[in-house]
Amino acid sequence: MSETLPLMLKKLRLPAFGHCYQKYQDQATENTWSCSQYLATLCEQEVAQHFQSRLSN
Repeated sequence: MSETLPLMLKKLRLPAFGHCYQKYQDQATENTWSCSQYLATLCEQEVAQHFQSRLSN
């Protein structure tokens, strides 16, 4: 699964997920985040990246 995840995230056009999921997975494990906390953090990064892209265009 870990080898296909980056490909799936690229196909879904979720670049921030692709760049951040491992870093946040490590933090989630370290800090005992719930699945929803982990997912919310990834979503926040994705939304922020989309917002930044819109501002720069």
